[in-house]
Amino acid sequence: MKTAFRFAALGLAAIGALTACGSEAAPNPSIPSLDTPTADATTTAPSTPPKSPRGGFLKELGQPGGIGCSPDTGVCDISFAITSLELADSCTGSIGQTVMPEKGKFLMVDMSVATAQEPLDDLSTYPGIFNEHEWRALDSAGITHAGLNSSPAFMCFLNSTPQSFSPASQYQFTFALEVPANTSTLIYAPFITDGETWEWPLRPTV
Repeated sequence: MKTAFRFAALGLAAIGALTACGSEAAPNPSIPSLDTPTADATTTAPSTPPKSPRGGFLKELGQPGGIGCSPDTGVCDISFAITSLELADSCTGSIGQTVMPEKGKFLMVDMSVATAQEPLDDLSTYPGIFNEHEWRALDSAGITHAGLNSSPAFMCFLNSTPQSFSPASQYQFTFALEVPANTSTLIYAPFITDGETWEWPLRPTV
């Protein structure tokens, strides 16, 4: 039987009401609710975005970040939010079998993504930017772990991460990472952002 420790956002609609883009551009309207596709995907940046000691933008569940953001308008080519995180001892495979991690636990990541109507860059320049190798896990001892894309995690029967994007579109998907059992923070470190990262502390729901 799968046992899980779930971390959940208050609601998908909260994405449109919270802060902000990873590049922390000028203030703009919030990104759209993912229930209805709209023409644009924008974010509102705080004046002093919080950062971790490692320099990553600190995010809560449901709080958006952005990649390829205009410094003038705040519009981001790709806006994203993690809506829930779940630490699990096992997952279900494609034929209903129980899949166990090689070590540690599975971390199930639910994501919502929206793209701008008129991106600054061709969206083909963002291939597979949410793939498993773009993520890191920080454990409670302060050690950062890469290589979270294990064979068992790949076997979990979940939505795959999108490999390409279209303008004015929205995406929702879930993927599995294999992380240490004592993981305290999930880190998104995409290759395309030249060192810019985002971090989500794992906070249990009450």
